[in-house]
Amino acid sequence: MCGIVGAVGSSNQVSVIVEGLKKLEYRGYDSAGIATIEEGFFKTVKEEGKIAQLEQVLTQHKFNSNIAIGHTRWATHGKPSKENAHPHASSQICVVHNGIVENHQEIREKLRKNGVIFLSETDTEVVPHLIEYHFSKNHDIKKSLIAAASEIHGTFALAVMFKENPKIIAVAKRGSPLVLGLGKNENFVASDYYALSDKTNKIIALDDEEFAILTPELIEVFDANEKKISKKVKTMEAEKNRISKDGYDHFMLKEIYEQPRVLEETIQAYVDLSNSSIHLPNFGFELKLIKKIAKSLTRARNLLYIGRGISQVTSFEAALKLRELSYINAQGIAAGELKHGTIALIDKKMPVVVIAPKNSQNDLFEKTLSNAQEVNARGGKIIFVSNREGILQFGKMARKKIEIPNLDGMIQEAIIPVIVTQLLAYYVSLYKGNDVDQPRNLAKSVTVE
Repeated sequence: MCGIVGAVGSSNQVSVIVEGLKKLEYRGYDSAGIATIEEGFFKTVKEEGKIAQLEQVLTQHKFNSNIAIGHTRWATHGKPSKENAHPHASSQICVVHNGIVENHQEIREKLRKNGVIFLSETDTEVVPHLIEYHFSKNHDIKKSLIAAASEIHGTFALAVMFKENPKIIAVAKRGSPLVLGLGKNENFVASDYYALSDKTNKIIALDDEEFAILTPELIEVFDANEKKISKKVKTMEAEKNRISKDGYDHFMLKEIYEQPRVLEETIQAYVDLSNSSIHLPNFGFELKLIKKIAKSLTRARNLLYIGRGISQVTSFEAALKLRELSYINAQGIAAGELKHGTIALIDKKMPVVVIAPKNSQNDLFEKTLSNAQEVNARGGKIIFVSNREGILQFGKMARKKIEIPNLDGMIQEAIIPVIVTQLLAYYVSLYKGNDVDQPRNLAKSVTVE
C-alpha cells in the first residue's frame, strides 16, 4: 500500500526520494508526491497516477534541498487525486503518512473550531494540523509529536518536517512498518529497507510506539516518555535483485515460476528427512495452448471455476487471480454445489473451467466428471484442467483442454493446477492490455486494516 521515503543530509535529496519511491511501486499506489524545505518554505509537488508522471512534473521545478519526504498513496479516505495525494501540510508542519486515523472526524472538528481549513478528503490531513496545534504551545518537536500521536486512534508510520527546523525529520510508528537508514552525513526513513538499499545497508527497525529524530549527523530513538532507546543497527545483505524481474516480462510471471523452488525451500525448513529430500518437479505443460485459451477469454464478462476437494480450493484461488488481474467477474465454487443455484447461470456464453486431476489419492474425479456433464448439457464452454488420464476419460465434452503432469500426492495436486490457472489469468490480463503488476484499485502490500 502507501510507501514512505525521507532523507536529510548535506546534498540535494530529491533524487534519493524519487528512486526510493520507484522501489516501492510494487506495493501498489494511485498517486505520488514529494516535499522539501527551501528558503524557509515547503515546496511540494504531487500528481495523480504513476511516479513517471511525477518525475515529468519535477523536471519543471528546480529543487535544491538537503531535506525531503516522499510518498506513494493508495486511496482509503478520498478518491485518487492531486489534492488527496501526500505530502499534506499545515503552515508549519509537513507530513507523509501510512496507516489510518480512525478518529479523524473527531480531530477534524476539534481543529476546525480553532480555525483550521482543510483542503483534502483524507484522514491524513488532520495530522500536520494536530502536530502544529501542539507545537504552537510548546515549540518542542518531541513533545508535539508524542502529544499528537497520543490523540490518534489507529495506525501510522509518519515522517514529519518542521518548517522552523530544516535539518530534522521526525518519525513515529504504530502498526505500519517503518525503518531508519544510516548513511554518511545523511540519514533516511522508509516503509521498506529496499527503498534505501542503494544508499545504505545499515538500518534500524522501529517498533510500535517508538519515535525518532533524524538529522544529517545522528538518529535518536525515544519512547512516549522521551526516554532514549538504544536500538540495534542491522547490517542488511545486498538486495539489488530482491524485487527485480530477473529477465521476466512482469513480476507476476516471475512469482509464478518461482513457486516450486520457494515451496521446496519452505517445506525443507520445517520437515526433517534424514535420508532423503523433498523435490517438487518442474511443472510441464503447453504454454502455447494456455496463451491461445487466454486470448479466447478476453471478451468474457463472467467465468466459473469448479472443483472438488483440493481442487475446490484451487478454483477459489483461480477465480480470485482472474478477477484481480483481468477484471472479469470470475467465481469459484464447489462442483457439488453447482446444481444449488449456480447452474442457472450456465449458457452458451459462459466459460467454465473444470479442475479435476486424476490420481490414486483423488476419489472425487468421477463426481466432478458428472458435474462437468451437467455443464456440458446446458451448453457451457468447458475448459478442462487435468492430467492425461483424466483428459482421456473426459473425452470430447471439453472444447479446450489443458494437460498437466501426472500428480503424485496431495502437495502436487495442490500446487500444479494453481500454477496453470495463474498463468491463464496472467495471459488473459496481458491480452486485455491491463497492468499485470499493478492491477487497478489493488495494493500488493497491505499495511492497513
